[in-house]
Amino acid sequence: MPKEPPGTLVYNPLLDVRLHSLRYSTVDSPPLPIYSDLMEGFAQVLRRRIKSNYQNVVGVIGGTGSGKSSWGLQECFLVDPYFQLQGNYIYDTSDLAAKLAQPKGSVSPVNFLDEGSVILNSSRHSTKQSTDIVVLFDTMRSRGMTTFICIPELRSLNNRIREDHLNYLVVCGEKAPDPAYQRRGFFKLFMRTRPSTFSNSVFWKPIGWGIYKPLKPKLDAEYQEYKRRAQDRLLDDFYERNAAGEV
Repeated sequence: MPKEPPGTLVYNPLLDVRLHSLRYSTVDSPPLPIYSDLMEGFAQVLRRRIKSNYQNVVGVIGGTGSGKSSWGLQECFLVDPYFQLQGNYIYDTSDLAAKLAQPKGSVSPVNFLDEGSVILNSSRHSTKQSTDIVVLFDTMRSRGMTTFICIPELRSLNNRIREDHLNYLVVCGEKAPDPAYQRRGFFKLFMRTRPSTFSNSVFWKPIGWGIYKPLKPKLDAEYQEYKRRAQDRLLDDFYERNAAGEV
């Protein structure tokens, strides 16, 4: 990615924040702005909503190697500087239930739900874990929490979460917004809107493009260890249920 100045300070009315615009994309019609500080500006929006006791649910979409987990983790720290993986890394229903059982002021207002397809997959909507976590999301409405859900495709997400809870979408790994850039290291932000008060349809309005960097090696190593442990725990549970004839 070429090094360049931070850009021109402009006002984004959709987010109600000031951001630095580098240029406009060449892959969108109409062209969308490319911001150098969209991650920071978006974190400001989420913190503002947390302060007003609103729930934030952000879907982070992208295939394997798209950088969605890297983006999600970095945004967690921007929203809450005291964020840590311990206690806030959510891989299954028990992780989230354990966190919500804690007093509200004693835990981070941010959840990092990695591999959302494990418990929020639309094809597994009738499983107990998927049903339970929807109830937990309903509970979180009054707690002013922000949850980042990493998942390969939007259509894979549980319908209730997708239709009733999701506020923003971040897409990683798409074609770069300009030929001058490489593909990796960019994300596209969308905001949930409705055509009218009485409409049930949802429209995802594009806001613009942002830039992000890979995880620092120390954080990446810590993240990979948490992910490995969670996967091992999931497999152990599967083997136990299979042995008991529950699968």
